[in-house]
Amino acid sequence: MIIQYPHILKFDIVTGGVEEIDENGDTVIVPGATTTIEVKCRFEPNADGQVIVSADGAKVEFGWIVYMPLDQIAVESGTVIRGYNGDDLIAEGDVKRYNQGQLNARLWV
Repeated sequence: MIIQYPHILKFDIVTGGVEEIDENGDTVIVPGATTTIEVKCRFEPNADGQVIVSADGAKVEFGWIVYMPLDQIAVESGTVIRGYNGDDLIAEGDVKRYNQGQLNARLWV
């Protein structure tokens, strides 16, 4: 039997952080709550050395394409992710691009 999404993608999101002015008039960032998101996925290595083109036309190298079900939250570019196969860390890096298609969502890392 083939398992469509054998890996786990993990990344942290911070919610509720605010900027405040303290008694000295300095800006202070009050941290919000950090939540770790886990998503079933499939990591495929970029074994061919392909590149993606950024919005400004620059060629961006990536190490992995991550395929996920459509119903996942969007992952912003620059988010640091970790990929696991069971308990083993198989990939780590920052998101270069996110795309939600008709059949699945994809990340380039």
